[in-house]
Amino acid sequence: MGKKYYCDYCDCSFHDSKEGRKKHNLGLVHQRMKEAHFKQYTDSRTKLAQELQKTPCRRYLQGFPCKFGDDCRFSHLLPHEIDHLRYAGDTSPLIV
Repeated sequence: MGKKYYCDYCDCSFHDSKEGRKKHNLGLVHQRMKEAHFKQYTDSRTKLAQELQKTPCRRYLQGFPCKFGDDCRFSHLLPHEIDHLRYAGDTSPLIV
């Protein structure tokens, strides 16, 4: 048997070959898992800037679950959560 390749993002393993790795890395599941992994390390200012560009998701604000989840093109942050990001992203020193 040949070597196995393990993908940390997807938590799966498969037969290691150049074609197999290329096919896996171009796959939709891998792309989404990789994006989700790096999204958790986004700083507050970047996340705030991204969320302010989006309009609020009406379905989410009405208390219903959004079928798109994290892939929704609308913002799923409530006003108090945006204020929290503003506070967390404000790292400018106080001038006395």
